[in-house]
Amino acid sequence: MPTPSSTFEILGERKLVSPAQRQLAAWCPTKDLIAYGLVDQTVALYRMNGQKVWQTQKYTTGQRQAKKEHSVTQLCWRPDGQLLAVSYDNFITRIVDVQTGRFGHQVEMEDVTEGRITAIGWVDNRDPATEDAEQLEPKTKTDFINIGGTLKDDNLGYLFGLFNFDVSTVLPKLSVLPGVANADITFSSKQSLDSLINVPSIRKEDTMDVLLMGTSKGSFAMNVFDSFVVGSMDLSSLIGENDRYSYKITHHQSTRSLKTHLLLTTSQLRPKYRPGKEKGQGPTVLHALDILFLSNYGPYLGRVTYTITKVQHLLRYVNETVVAMAAEWKAMEAVETAYMRAQKEILEAPEGQTAGLEFFELLITGCAGEKMKEWLVDSLGEKGHKKWEKVYVNGYETLRRLAHEHLLPSCDRLIVLLSKLRGLARWTDKDSSLGLDPVDYSKLLDLVSGLMAICHEFMGRVNYELDLFSAFIFWLKTAYEEFNSLTEGNEPGAQNEGELLVDTLKVAEFIGKHLQNSILAAYFDKTEWVWREGETVFAAFTKVVDTDGEATGSSGGDAVKNIISGSGSGLKKRESSGSFTGAIGSQGSEEGPKALPGFHQISTRINEVSKSIFSKPANAMKQQVHVGQSIVVHNEPYRILDIRLCDDGGASGESVWYIAMAKSELDELGKKVPASESTIVMIRIAIVKNGTLSSVNDVSCTRINAPPHKVVSDLRFTDNQTLLVLFYDEDNTDMMSIRCTTPHMAYTPVPKSWWELPASPTAKLTDQNGIFQFAMTLAGNYVYNIKRVLTFNHNDITPIALTVNVNRGRRLGSVLDRERLRWIIFDLGVVAEEEKEEEEEREQDESTEDDEFYSEEFKTPAENP
Repeated sequence: MPTPSSTFEILGERKLVSPAQRQLAAWCPTKDLIAYGLVDQTVALYRMNGQKVWQTQKYTTGQRQAKKEHSVTQLCWRPDGQLLAVSYDNFITRIVDVQTGRFGHQVEMEDVTEGRITAIGWVDNRDPATEDAEQLEPKTKTDFINIGGTLKDDNLGYLFGLFNFDVSTVLPKLSVLPGVANADITFSSKQSLDSLINVPSIRKEDTMDVLLMGTSKGSFAMNVFDSFVVGSMDLSSLIGENDRYSYKITHHQSTRSLKTHLLLTTSQLRPKYRPGKEKGQGPTVLHALDILFLSNYGPYLGRVTYTITKVQHLLRYVNETVVAMAAEWKAMEAVETAYMRAQKEILEAPEGQTAGLEFFELLITGCAGEKMKEWLVDSLGEKGHKKWEKVYVNGYETLRRLAHEHLLPSCDRLIVLLSKLRGLARWTDKDSSLGLDPVDYSKLLDLVSGLMAICHEFMGRVNYELDLFSAFIFWLKTAYEEFNSLTEGNEPGAQNEGELLVDTLKVAEFIGKHLQNSILAAYFDKTEWVWREGETVFAAFTKVVDTDGEATGSSGGDAVKNIISGSGSGLKKRESSGSFTGAIGSQGSEEGPKALPGFHQISTRINEVSKSIFSKPANAMKQQVHVGQSIVVHNEPYRILDIRLCDDGGASGESVWYIAMAKSELDELGKKVPASESTIVMIRIAIVKNGTLSSVNDVSCTRINAPPHKVVSDLRFTDNQTLLVLFYDEDNTDMMSIRCTTPHMAYTPVPKSWWELPASPTAKLTDQNGIFQFAMTLAGNYVYNIKRVLTFNHNDITPIALTVNVNRGRRLGSVLDRERLRWIIFDLGVVAEEEKEEEEEREQDESTEDDEFYSEEFKTPAENP
């Protein structure tokens, strides 16, 4: 075996709080952090020094007996390292904020009922090599215009800056929502609020990221900007005629342009093609997935999907604000209900009757029966009176604050973003292939405007009812003090001059219309509201029923004025619903509060309409997802492998991919099966674009024999030239980095008949199918071109899994021990020489361009023609 040039630098050994799952670890692409999926079905984030940053809670659904705990299946970081995607066995992928470890939102695969998520990839089309250059000062007049600069001659730069100006960036920031018991509030932390809404993302117009989730049944879902759902698709349906196999997606990769994705799958033979007891295993197949909508729509698509994503975040903020308001109102009602229930029991009032008459008797005559006195002095008492006052006054103020500081500002932002979407829809034809229609966004704008108007009405009602309640609670306190003094044998004290007087009219109004029958309850009613065709919020709140029973109403500005001023007939319905006779909302007439939509019904309607509208561009995008050629990698399912994009194509349009596969016989504990040998097969695949679809331009492979008496337990690519391999034997495990791509190794072309997937579903695969099978006919090369090696003695540690971070500026790796509690961090070393040369060439080219620019820009007048 050749002598390696150096070894790996060990940076430390760490311990986990709980055993980890073997292949469930992921390094953060931008920070020295690693996430582990643990066997207790939580996810823990660690720093390099072994410090645990956070650990998620277990994910459960259902209540009590129906409560179910879900297992973690996949982990994947967003390319900027700010969010972590965690997939579960119920087709839910939850997005974790790296700052807090809290789940921000979740992505659910639609129309998928079988299997589990077995692959997840999160990619974007940013070029890390040019990120620093984008921060430099502009070098040309064109650059100056593009960033919003001002040219003295025609002010074109100023106009261009206005064109790209985002109004939402200067709106006041939204406030953090209060926590709510038994509710998952995303925006209860500043970090989540800033990352999803408050802090605008710095992105170019053509920058996009795609989150792809694949399942064990061959379906996959795509999301753009992690929230815009393109939808779920079935791989077998996209392939076409050959439905012989059902696929399990195991790996995902993409070109930097995001236009070509590779899905690596294992497969099973469908029952109808499996006569008798024939073996049901199918081949390992690589599928080229073409995403045509990225090239067809360009920056326009990025603007639409990015804006829709922001709208979806704001809609969730609105929903959670409504949940917080409803929870606050429920807490207020609980206190009042408890005291009034005690009063009914003491008064022995019939079921369904309230105590309005007793309160009016006390208010008008100043006298009360013995049972009323008992409730007021002994049951309610001073402590109960103070609690009632505190809960209600604080509750009214909280409701007013949630409406004024949370709901209205979020609606303001929604108006801005929806107006932008309507403008983008008007930019194209009504029947454009992306499915945008200005009328749709006008409907959403009407709904949001209606929600704002109702919010203003609600705040007015809160202020009014708070004023009435203050008068009522002051009167109740006065009555309590008087009766309590008489009970103790003291004469009630004379009222001092200047003391507040009881406002009898306000007290009477509160008792008659608001006590146990508050008009605010109608705003939190969750009864399903049936919206008529074309009915708007303004029509629902201002309609008048004429003599023929037909609903008529005002619209536009008059409707808004009626809602806010309280002159609309709908508002009169609210006011007429309650009286001191004891008719509460649920027992009132059809004209009561439940005959009008509240916050829940309106927000639900907005969500339904927005989902329908946003599904149109999503469906248009789904129609532009196609599968190019499929490549048979192995004629059976395969487990130990890795895939890497080594050349993005550039001007040539040819992307080069490498797949590393290891034939090893290991048991469930990762131990070598006696008398087994190991082989590594390297596959090189060149894919080109023919028009809009991808096609295979070249397939070649080489075979590498493992060192004697060793088998491969895991392998990972670390750069475009190097493969990191764990070679296992009984006593030691050698970790080697090997140069294995061209030109360091010779590759043999693979005939098309070996790798092409038959078009006919009845065609059977044989030993003459599969790139791996072809490689096994070649003479094997022994391991050479070794860069580094590190030997682990099994008396100390037995590594069974590799995790590497090979992103720009991050050259770290880790191995997990067989016990799955210990992990060792090591430095992968410097970037490969070829990559360093490319970096130097790029810097040289940039330097040459700068010299040309400055030599041209700073010529003297005499030198310029």
